[in-house]
Amino acid sequence: MNSGIDRATDIVSMAEVTNQDIQNYSKAKGRLEVEQETIEKDLKGVDARLKQLSVGNIDPIFLKKKELLDDLVELTARVKEKQYKGLVQQLEKAANFHYENINKPTGAFYGKIKFVETSVGGYLPENFDDNGQRVSNPNTSQTSSLKLSIILAIMSANHDRGYNNRYPLIADAPISDFDPLKKKSFLIETAKTFHQSIVIIYDFLESDSERTNRFKPDLEKIKELQNAIETSGKKFTVHYLDIPDGISTTNRSELSVKIRPLNLI
Repeated sequence: MNSGIDRATDIVSMAEVTNQDIQNYSKAKGRLEVEQETIEKDLKGVDARLKQLSVGNIDPIFLKKKELLDDLVELTARVKEKQYKGLVQQLEKAANFHYENINKPTGAFYGKIKFVETSVGGYLPENFDDNGQRVSNPNTSQTSSLKLSIILAIMSANHDRGYNNRYPLIADAPISDFDPLKKKSFLIETAKTFHQSIVIIYDFLESDSERTNRFKPDLEKIKELQNAIETSGKKFTVHYLDIPDGISTTNRSELSVKIRPLNLI
């Protein structure tokens, strides 16, 4: 079992988070108890006034219709809540599918995504370890992959509606915190999920031995990525931004950028 706790500071951090949760939940409990008491008083007053009313000569048909409508309103509310929670569970399942595909190849701990219901009825995604405990100190890489997995999940969970065809992914340096294996697995997962994606990155570059302070595409790594992506039936194209020689921080006013297509054949 992997708890995600590697240092003593992690234990202290988890204890602080737990203590803060206790305080927050205690405050919430006290507030809700006051609200409950107020509502119960109001309810008693309404019941008392209702008992003083007389149905009189109201047609029983109208009373039956009211009863049916009340039942329909209650049923609609229950169905809506059930459907909403079902959609949340569907999104959580899809998010963990992508989250695992992105992180598992690295061999490092990454946890599991859970959508935790808030006091106002919404949900927040959080990272939990193998013991079902919330990870109190997720690193930047875990947090980034969690957020990206939810974006991927929105697409895949709505695959039948064609969202992946209508909405492309456009991202700027989303994998800057990932290690090489994780970068590759994310790009492959993105290609599988989106019909079209435009990802701007500075990875897959190497120093240009023929130019000072310049880089060139790492063709070996890019071709390896190309093979992995095109195996899933997607087209893979690369353009790189090239800055002319001689441009530095002292003459940035002369800066120009050329966008060059990369020939991968």
